[in-house]
Amino acid sequence: MRPALHKVKAVVEHPATRLATGAVLLASGLASAYYDLTSAERTFRWGVHHGVLLWGIVQMLGSLPDLVEGIDRTIQAAEHK
Repeated sequence: MRPALHKVKAVVEHPATRLATGAVLLASGLASAYYDLTSAERTFRWGVHHGVLLWGIVQMLGSLPDLVEGIDRTIQAAEHK
């Protein structure tokens, strides 16, 4: 694989990137769901915002194990110094 593609892949698959994109998706889905609930119609309709909300939660949860492992390794390295 080309070096530039390795860098792109590293950025895209980084847990912090996944956490940030998950947070943006979650916020977007929540904002749309909130608007749907507070609109004048007040009817429940399945929409894209439900999928975005779910995908945001999945992205954020998927990034947590890697982030926790990284924090744990950092703490262990600091303790050995």
